[in-house]
Amino acid sequence: MADAFIQMADQIDDCDPFRYAEALWTKLLAVDLDAEESKKTAFAMISMLEKVDEPHKCAAWAVDPYCHSKNAKNLMSLAYEKLGWQEFQKGVREKGKSESSKKIQLAIKYYEKYKELAMFVGNMVHVNDAETKIARSKCLDPLNEDETKQDLPRLRAAFEQDPSSLNFSNLVMGLRLEDHQIEIERRTAKEIVKNKRILGPMHPYTMELELGIKGLKVRRVKMLEEGNDDIWAHRLVRYEGEGNRCVITPMTTSHDFPGGNDYQGDGKEFTITMDEFIDKFNLCKGTPVMCIGLKSSKGAQLNGKIGDIRDYNEETQRYAIHFQDKALNPASVKMNNLQVVFDLTSIE
Repeated sequence: MADAFIQMADQIDDCDPFRYAEALWTKLLAVDLDAEESKKTAFAMISMLEKVDEPHKCAAWAVDPYCHSKNAKNLMSLAYEKLGWQEFQKGVREKGKSESSKKIQLAIKYYEKYKELAMFVGNMVHVNDAETKIARSKCLDPLNEDETKQDLPRLRAAFEQDPSSLNFSNLVMGLRLEDHQIEIERRTAKEIVKNKRILGPMHPYTMELELGIKGLKVRRVKMLEEGNDDIWAHRLVRYEGEGNRCVITPMTTSHDFPGGNDYQGDGKEFTITMDEFIDKFNLCKGTPVMCIGLKSSKGAQLNGKIGDIRDYNEETQRYAIHFQDKALNPASVKMNNLQVVFDLTSIE
């Protein structure tokens, strides 16, 4: 099917730039996973659509010039969104802070163009999407990271004062940088309830939030394997027995996390003992956990308490846990005394 779309786009005569650009858009969707081909096609689209502003170069212009121009601008905005997404993925893959920042800054430039064109045609859904992606990109810019972290109290205050979708997105990105997973999930759940009531369950923003919380609930684990850089290759699905066996699922595509590498496994669940899990996997930062089985007088008070992982000490093999109850001090806990929380909505 993809080959047919590509052949169609390449064979259409470009005497009508808009018609040719539409075919290129179909091609762009067909080659979405091919970064270089996608980038090349997006730029070809933009080049064709720029000609639509010249009446003598577009046969369909005489029908309704203004409407046709708006359609062209809308299509052009989608091309810029694709370019932004490509650069964003490259940026989060880069290990060097300088190169990562350069690519993310270029992504922001494309997203700002996406927003500008969306505003021109009055597509407020795309304007909101662009603002969200700009905010996310700024938060994930490694050279802007420290500044963003220092702004977390301000981001909370801004959302409380003006609970707009943009302020919510900014807050979530700030929280994600500091691995405040529990707060993110709880706030997102409340935001879904609020928007279902105000905007309706089928509103694009409500649906986007519901899709987002599904991703948030995925408990990713890092495989302890020399030379394995793909920390998102597996997910912990559930416990079995009395919590002494873990069910693991390999992730199969890079869409599970922006910038992740494809995992070439079969995607089938497998079950291992807790001891095997501790030997082969680490929990990722931000994972919500509950303390269990602590025996000391001080530690026993933490049993049943929920927190998220902020760090891992390889020497002591202990996780730094920051608790949901702010009255509790952070604690260093071994994996044997932690249980992953899969559904925060069932636990306050």
